[in-house]
Amino acid sequence: FLVLGYFRYAAVFLATRKLITGDQERAQKLINQTYNPDWLAKGHQCYYYFVQGFLACRAKRLDEGSQHFEKAIEIGLRTDNDTAIAYFQLATIALEQENIGTCQSYLDKLDSLKYKPALDVEIDKVKTQLENLKRL
Repeated sequence: FLVLGYFRYAAVFLATRKLITGDQERAQKLINQTYNPDWLAKGHQCYYYFVQGFLACRAKRLDEGSQHFEKAIEIGLRTDNDTAIAYFQLATIALEQENIGTCQSYLDKLDSLKYKPALDVEIDKVKTQLENLKRL
């Protein structure tokens, strides 16, 4: 049973906690312990990709980060807030790649989600940057 539990849940929760506290190096080590993400329970699998998305973006591997966030959303994150964060990250990636339409599309998806007010400030920054990019 212990072995089965490891394959179903791995260290995804711990990696998520380390990412939240800013310990990216430890988060990377923990998430790398996942033998096969397809074997994870769906609730853990989406957060595996969520964490991988953040780690890839912080390493400036934006296309890879985007793929991970898309996969996390596709599988289904547990909360609207987490889904909003993933869409926000995708919008930020699209903005960095100067893909105006894609960025706007991701920002539009945030309208239907309930998320923590702290994200509003960051969303407003991206919207401002997007408007500035549109003017160029």
